[in-house]
Amino acid sequence: MNTDFNFIPESFEDEEDKMDYLFGHLRWLYGQHSLVEWKKKIEELVQVISNNYCEAHLVEKDFSPFVSEIKKIIEEAWCVLQKSNRMEFKHEYLGIEWKPNPYALKKKNISEHHQYRTSFKRQFQNKITLINEYECRDFFLVFDDFFNQLDVINWLKLMDKWAEFSLGGKGLISECYDYTPHQTSHHLQRLFEACYLMDDFVFCPGFYPPNSQLFHIDYMMLNCYSETYDGYNPFLLLAYLFTGYELSELKNSFSYWMYCAKNQTEIYSKDEPGTLLGLYKSIGELLEIGWLILHTLDMPEHWLDPARMDSDFDITKVNIKEEVLTFLSREEQRNLRKSLHNFYKANSWFHYQRMTLEDALYYALQTKHQYYNIEHFEKLESNINKLMEILYALNREFMNSKLVEEK
Repeated sequence: MNTDFNFIPESFEDEEDKMDYLFGHLRWLYGQHSLVEWKKKIEELVQVISNNYCEAHLVEKDFSPFVSEIKKIIEEAWCVLQKSNRMEFKHEYLGIEWKPNPYALKKKNISEHHQYRTSFKRQFQNKITLINEYECRDFFLVFDDFFNQLDVINWLKLMDKWAEFSLGGKGLISECYDYTPHQTSHHLQRLFEACYLMDDFVFCPGFYPPNSQLFHIDYMMLNCYSETYDGYNPFLLLAYLFTGYELSELKNSFSYWMYCAKNQTEIYSKDEPGTLLGLYKSIGELLEIGWLILHTLDMPEHWLDPARMDSDFDITKVNIKEEVLTFLSREEQRNLRKSLHNFYKANSWFHYQRMTLEDALYYALQTKHQYYNIEHFEKLESNINKLMEILYALNREFMNSKLVEEK
C-alpha cells in the first residue's frame, strides 16, 4: 500500500527537512496556544465535565472547538510515533545514556529549597511540572506512555464524550464513561508538556546539558563558562585547569599571593603583576568547579569517561602525578566526595570566598594600605589549599579510571 498514512519519502534534503516531515504538522497544531493556555483550558474543561448535574444553561463556554483541537493533537502525536518507528528515527541527543555522577551529593543531603534551585527542570522556566527529569531528555517516552494508557481510537472516543458532557446535563463520572477525569487530564497535560519539549527540540536540535541551569543561578558561575555542550562537564573543566598547573606549583603561587596580600611592603611580581590575574581566575574556577561537581547529579555517560569526554582534548597533558597532600587527613583522602561535600557545607555561600580573594588581589598589588583583618586571609589560605588538594586528588582519581563506576 502507498497512502498518505504510510508514505515515507525516500530521501530528505537535509536534517531540517527530515525534522519538518516528522514534527512539522504537530508543531503547527501545538502552536495554536501556549503551553500555559493549553493546560489552563484542560483544567477548566475537567471542572465542567466532573460536575455530576450541571444544567446546560449554566455552562459559560462551548468547549467543543477546544476538544476538537485536543483530538487533532492526539492524532498527530500518534502519527509522529508511527512515522518515527517506520523511519527508525534516531537522534544522538535523544539517545544519550545517562549515569549518576559518583561524586555528586546524595539527594537526601540536598535541602528541598536547593533541590528546586539546582533542578534540571529549571531550564524550562517552571513550565514542565508533570514530566520527570528522565522523560525531559526524550519526549518520545511521554508519547509512548500516553498511548499505553489508551490506544489512539479510544482516546478520540473519550474526547468525544468529554465534548458531549461539557455541554451540561449528566456528569461524565456518573454516566460511567470516565471514572477519573482528573487522571485523564494529568495524562493530557503531560502530552502537551511533551509537545513543548518537542517544539523546543526541533527549533534547536540539541540536548540540555544536565547542569546548564546551575550556570544561571545568581552569583554562582562568574568564572566558568562554556561554548559547547560538553564544555559544561565539570570534570573536563577541572582537567583543563590542571593541564596548566601542577598541584605544588599552584599551591606555591597561591601561598606567595597570600604572603603579598598580608604584608603591606610586598607586591606580587612587580615586573609582571598581570600574572596574578590568571591565578585569581584559576582559583575562582576551582571554587565553581567543585560546586558544579557536587550538584550535577546525572551526566551523559561519555562525560564520565576521560577518553571520550572531549575528542579535541589530550588527556595525556593533564598533570596527575602523585603529590603530598598536607591539608587532607587520611580519612579525607579516602572519601573525596564526603570531603568535597564537607568543604561546601562549611562554605555554603562560596561567593564570600571569592569576595575575600578579590580583597587579596587588591592588597597583593599595592603598598599604600594594610588589610584590616589578616586572619581573614589566613583562613582563606587554609580553605583554598584544602580545596585545591581535594580537587587535585579527585581529578587524579578520575583521570586514572577508564570509566568511573558509581560509588
